[in-house]
Amino acid sequence: MATRVIDDTKLQNIAVAIQSKDGGGQMTVDEMPTRIEQNLQSKAVLDSLIDGSITSIESDVTRIKAYKFNGCTSLVSVDFPNVTTIGGYAFQGCYSLEEAIFPNVTRIDDAILQRCSKLETAVFDKATYIGLASFQNDTKLKNINIRNIERISASAFWDCSNLNTIVLEKRAVLDTTGAFTGCPAIIYVKPEDLSWYSTATNWSTLYAQDRIKSIEDLTGDDLVWYQEQLARYQAA
Repeated sequence: MATRVIDDTKLQNIAVAIQSKDGGGQMTVDEMPTRIEQNLQSKAVLDSLIDGSITSIESDVTRIKAYKFNGCTSLVSVDFPNVTTIGGYAFQGCYSLEEAIFPNVTRIDDAILQRCSKLETAVFDKATYIGLASFQNDTKLKNINIRNIERISASAFWDCSNLNTIVLEKRAVLDTTGAFTGCPAIIYVKPEDLSWYSTATNWSTLYAQDRIKSIEDLTGDDLVWYQEQLARYQAA
């Protein structure tokens, strides 16, 4: 019978999945057999990670390394409520991913969710920075919570062709108008910031295209979504 070789990254992913399912704390690879025996659900998680079919991950880890889940094409949903740091390219190419929840991440590094072509919802409540091409080619992205962003890098929303609404509650530096190439989103800002955006570097071009408006202009589903995000953030 052939032996399957699993690299260290996959073993670490397996350990994270097991501890999140059986409620245990941190675990070494040597502890894995006992924990698997103690929890049949974890065995199922282990098997699904090995064969690549795991679809959902919820975990209390606080840090995700670069490239950690890169190319995990079976993932549909990820929810990391305690993660504060994610390395670049961590979920790049997760083609089946539909929802990504990271309420406490403070920095969205380069290409974190690039080419996640089925991603519809992303939550980054506390993030203040968006790196290069972070959401590039996420053609189904509809809702993204980046209300505290202070800087947006090149190609961040390149070809996000279904993204219609972005809310910024702070004055954000925009490295280039190319951040929104192929993205039709209207950017909603605080009414008192409209004048600043009208002359700010790179933003002034979008302002002239009537793509920057006051948060007070939010209506319908966009307003309901924004109010839900505010309520969730305040309750956290």
